[in-house]
Amino acid sequence: MNTHTSVIQHLFHEVVKFASKCKWVKNSWQRVKSENIVKSLKKCGISNALDRSEDDILYEESDASSENNHEDDFSGSGNDFLGFYDG
Repeated sequence: MNTHTSVIQHLFHEVVKFASKCKWVKNSWQRVKSENIVKSLKKCGISNALDRSEDDILYEESDASSENNHEDDFSGSGNDFLGFYDG
């Protein structure tokens, strides 16, 4: 095998690894409920109303029932992240 072929195979392997990582990130974000994203942004003050009507959200305690809600727990799914292959 010549050097050119070896370089091409290495680059192809790197592209496949990168594509795999991108797919994992995309799939993970698709599983996050948009409601949770909105709540998180409001809680840290990033997307609160400009008229300051939602400023109290910053100081509210989290709802205990939502903290114990495991609907987003993926531990039972077949798509658990096991790490990236670096072979």
